Amino acid sequence: MARTQIPLKLESTGKLLRSLAELQQALAGKDNYADFLQLVENGRLALFLERQDDAENADFLRNSEQTPEEKIQALADRWEIALAPADLSSVNNAPRGADLAKIVRNASGSILFACDEWQTSKPLIIDTKATFSGSRCGEDETTWTIPGGTIHLPKGETVTFRNLCIRSNEGETDLTVRGGTAVFDKVSFEECRIVASTNAMVRLIAADFCGVSWAYAEEGGSVQSDRPLKSKNGAGNQQVASEDTEEDDEAFLDELDKMDDRGEEITQEQFLRCEEIANRGNPNAQNQLGLLYENGEGVLENPQKAVEWYQKAAEQGYANAQDSLGMCYDFGIGVPEDLQKAVKWYQKAAEQDFAPAQYHLGLCYDLGTGVPENPKKAAEWYQKAAE
Repeated sequence: MARTQIPLKLESTGKLLRSLAELQQALAGKDNYADFLQLVENGRLALFLERQDDAENADFLRNSEQTPEEKIQALADRWEIALAPADLSSVNNAPRGADLAKIVRNASGSILFACDEWQTSKPLIIDTKATFSGSRCGEDETTWTIPGGTIHLPKGETVTFRNLCIRSNEGETDLTVRGGTAVFDKVSFEECRIVASTNAMVRLIAADFCGVSWAYAEEGGSVQSDRPLKSKNGAGNQQVASEDTEEDDEAFLDELDKMDDRGEEITQEQFLRCEEIANRGNPNAQNQLGLLYENGEGVLENPQKAVEWYQKAAEQGYANAQDSLGMCYDFGIGVPEDLQKAVKWYQKAAEQDFAPAQYHLGLCYDLGTGVPENPKKAAEWYQKAAE
């Protein structure tokens, strides 16, 4: 995934913006308003826009007599962006016994559970894609108690259940997934079995079965698991995913890269696929996984995780990751700011003729960040990058 040459960091979120499209997307985020206000007040936003060839809006920010708040609203209007997207209804610390089906209906985004137990007397109905994350830390484990029944998912969408214990209050029963794709990541099932109905998919990642240990698919459905599963007395159509070939991996990563270039949203399922490939040691996937963690695409934003994956790829000599790691140290993303380390990683990538790193290294010599100011060396690296 490519980076533009002039990045801008949003201070409180730690998000590094590299293009005008990313800036516009961030402006639409409900958590970024205070960051934009600060960037307008200190002039950094105007400089960023100017370097993104948006001189008109840069001049507006510098010369308008409007308040910073009015300037932000004006930018949003120009880009046809709504500044106040609806927040998710909080389900943290909800009372026990609450009807989960009522809460998840129409929910979207990531929903975290701070409570330790949920109970519902109805099948789960989820209208839009969402990620439901609980806690599996000893006594704080989040448990869903549901009847034997059905999880209705939006057709064609992926819904993720992570770090949960799901159990039935009716003994050994089938829990049928209908509609879209259900990803169960580090979920334990107590006294209930998983069935993928026609046209539905179930993905099991590090799942545990307590009492029973099988999942199966009806005709047209699919069950994928990272470990062997028992079938239903030899019946059903259990499908366990085989390891992807290297060619398949690279084709997927290439498409992921193109999606990023087109500004398309990365889904949770695509993130999980990238993570699987990265765990097999692929440096391209490790670098892309770092970028997904850094930007919060397909997963909750986690700069520290981003650095971990950039580091893995960089140590394998992957130039793009070396440049990414350099930028993390340069801007203090996921690690304390360290300009000398930034230069070190820029240098490694630049010596592999990676043009963005050559430009960044030239900028370091030009501004004297991490190295003594040296206009001659700066010009040399700028020239290499331009070639």
